[in-house]
Amino acid sequence: MNVSKGILFSILGIIFSFSIYHNYAYAYLDPGSVSYVTQILIALLIGGLVAMKMFWAKIKVFLSNLFNKKKDDKDDD
Repeated sequence: MNVSKGILFSILGIIFSFSIYHNYAYAYLDPGSVSYVTQILIALLIGGLVAMKMFWAKIKVFLSNLFNKKKDDKDDD
């Protein structure tokens, strides 16, 4: 748990340092493009959570079948 906190703080530190020490960017980000990127990030997050949920459900079914077979084999003896 401490390792993940250290990684999080180092990533936030890098982002903070890049936001302070930056060159001028002569570019324009309109609200439409910012909302589009936000929608993509939210969709990736939700899609990843759904994929993980489906993955863990398959593992749970596999392990329960594996352990149930071993119990059935012991009952037969």
